[in-house]
Amino acid sequence: MHTLYTCILYNLDTFVLYIYLYTFPVPSYAKCLVGGLAIVIGWPSAFLPACGPRCPRKVDLSLVPSCAVLVLLKLASSSSTSVHDLHHVSRLASSLLLLAALVRANSHDHAAADHNLRAQRLAKKQDGARVFNLVDSAEGPNFFDSWAFMTFDDPTHGLVQYVDRDTAFAKGLAYVRDDGIAVMRVDNTTWLADGQKRNSVRIHTAKSYGQGLFIADILQMPYGCSVWPAFWSNGANWPAGGEIDVIEMIHNSTSNQSTLHTTPGCHLDTSRYNPDPKQHISAKTFTGQVVTTNCDAAVDNNVGCGIRNDDPSSYGFGLNGAGGGVVAALWNEDGIRIWHFARANVPADIDAKTPNPDTWPAPVAFWSTDTCPTSQFFTDQSFIFNITLCGDLGNGSFNEYDCPGTCSAWVMDPAHFRTAIWKVKYFRVYQ
Repeated sequence: MHTLYTCILYNLDTFVLYIYLYTFPVPSYAKCLVGGLAIVIGWPSAFLPACGPRCPRKVDLSLVPSCAVLVLLKLASSSSTSVHDLHHVSRLASSLLLLAALVRANSHDHAAADHNLRAQRLAKKQDGARVFNLVDSAEGPNFFDSWAFMTFDDPTHGLVQYVDRDTAFAKGLAYVRDDGIAVMRVDNTTWLADGQKRNSVRIHTAKSYGQGLFIADILQMPYGCSVWPAFWSNGANWPAGGEIDVIEMIHNSTSNQSTLHTTPGCHLDTSRYNPDPKQHISAKTFTGQVVTTNCDAAVDNNVGCGIRNDDPSSYGFGLNGAGGGVVAALWNEDGIRIWHFARANVPADIDAKTPNPDTWPAPVAFWSTDTCPTSQFFTDQSFIFNITLCGDLGNGSFNEYDCPGTCSAWVMDPAHFRTAIWKVKYFRVYQ
């Protein structure tokens, strides 16, 4: 009558507990209690006595002692329970109480271990995601303190005369508004003879930077027939130091193009193209349209390897109409990535000065080190804002953008340049 029902071996840390369960004339309470405990600690159901439909699905361990006492009282009050049965019941209850104590202790140990494991995983995740620190910022009343004004002839042969700092401020071509917004523009008051150069601005960061995250908040950018603006960077001894064009197009374009220019050997990896903007950065892909793949500045008149962003809010009239936007360039061991965020979609971590590109959507442009090792083709970069007119890119494409006449004749009229203006909230460097 008191045959061995089953033997359950359960390892609780350094404890090995053998529990012998016997069948009883009135077994339901004991079986129910054991079944509930088994559910809590995860014993395989095949090793357990069958539980009736009245058994709970889960037993709170804090109730185990009272449940064990209840089993004893119920069995003791039964007229069919013998003294010998009570002896085995007491053994069962004692075992259950011991088991409950061990399970509780073990559960606390496991909870602590789980907490430590979660903390370790979180720390590992935080270690894996690079933390960017703000190292330089050009914004507010002192925006132009971080820049040098260039006065050399435009290397792209544009019809502009870049002016120095004093001239730019005196003529209203560069200034900071009362709200801290930096303004750079082309002269829009002077009539010129055909072929004469118009005053404009080209500024370079006073410092050059190695790998890092570079972010600019742009409220308004230049556009219009003959207008060729750019926000870009280059290294020393171009093209040996490389060039990164973040924003650049011409005339009344409705799309932006980002391009690299290098010495021979750097190419765009077109297999990285994937149009889904919801990709994670770890996918190492990009969403823009491939234009050209050879980054060599000596090939095809220096077209470079370009990626086009067809989002109208990425350039010119569309960007201005959207309230501006934010562009970010990340240069690291993986390669070079570029993002454009319309004003309504700027990540909160950018505004908070705690940028985390790991959480951003896929970039519009990505040049992988697999086909263009950046350490080989890029040296420290100086960032540049400029506005040129016509030039190598603008002359031949003038009529393609529904611009009338010739580019040089267009430059004569100052009224054509009311929209040839940069308005920049900040430029920040994180490393």
